[in-house]
Parts: sequence; structure tokens; C-alpha cells
Amino acid sequence: MATRIFLIVLLVSSFCLGENLPVKAPIIVGNLLVLEWSPSPTPEVSYVIYVLQGDSVLKVNGTTDTTYSFNLENWITGLTRVGFCVKAKKGEQYSVSSDTVSYIFSPVKTLLGDSNHDGKINGWDSLSFWTAFIKSKAGLGNTQVFDVNCDGKIDGIDHLYFRTNYGQEITY
Repeated sequence: MATRIFLIVLLVSSFCLGENLPVKAPIIVGNLLVLEWSPSPTPEVSYVIYVLQGDSVLKVNGTTDTTYSFNLENWITGLTRVGFCVKAKKGEQYSVSSDTVSYIFSPVKTLLGDSNHDGKINGWDSLSFWTAFIKSKAGLGNTQVFDVNCDGKIDGIDHLYFRTNYGQEITY
């Protein structure tokens, strides 16, 4: 089965691609998303959803619908990037995987850039951002949390979104 699935992710309080993210504070990161994908042209298939976080893979089997809602609250422990892909399944055969998309999520509502989880974007968070920026330039460490547009590096675009939230506060 060589069917290709196109994955669309509708996010509830989350994001990835910079051009889709409004540059207007506050930018809130959440834990709920809705996946939606194009149906397979092959009749009588089910879909398998793969949720990827670090070395962990959560496999959701057997949905026949082309949308799936997922609350990550009990699966992630902190601000982290989570990836998703979908495969069609008929019998024991699987389609080619959809493209993997990834987004930044938090188990609780938080501000983009609040690296120490104190509910505000201040100098401590700025220090974390610039440390991630330097690590990204040197090719060191995991800097995914600040990589808003998912281009594999921390750069001016990511700083634009971080700076937009600078000085913002959120109450829990």
C-alpha cells in the first residue's frame, strides 16, 4: 500500500511555523491539539497515529476517522517539542508515513519562552534564550523549545517571538 497521507494539525493554544503564529503578545503554549489528515483513497482502512517525544513513541491504533483530538497533559512533563505522524493500515499492511510535524507543548498553559516556569518572561528567560541561541550556532545541545519555526536553529525569527512575549505575565 503506497498511499501517502497529508497531515494537517489544528492546534488549540500551540504552534510551530512562524508564519502562522501571530506576533502579538502574549503567545500562549498549551497542551491540547486536533490532528486532521486527508483520507486514504483505499477503502476500509484504519489509521495509526504516532506521537513522538524524545525517545518515547505513543502509538494510537485503529481510528477510522480522519481527525483525532489529543490532550498531552498527562504525557509530557515540561515545555517540550512533540512530533506527530499518521499511517493508513489495511489488514497487516501500512502506508508510507505522513510527514512528521512537530510543535511546542506544555502540560499546563504557559507563555512561549518561560523557560523557568515562573509565569513571566524576564531576564532569567532571556539568559536561557541566549544560551540556546549560542548552543544552536555551535551545534550543541537541545534547543528545540525556542525553535518556533522548526528550522533546526535558534535565530532572529525565534528571537522575534521570544521578544514579543518579553515582559508578559500569566497567572495560573
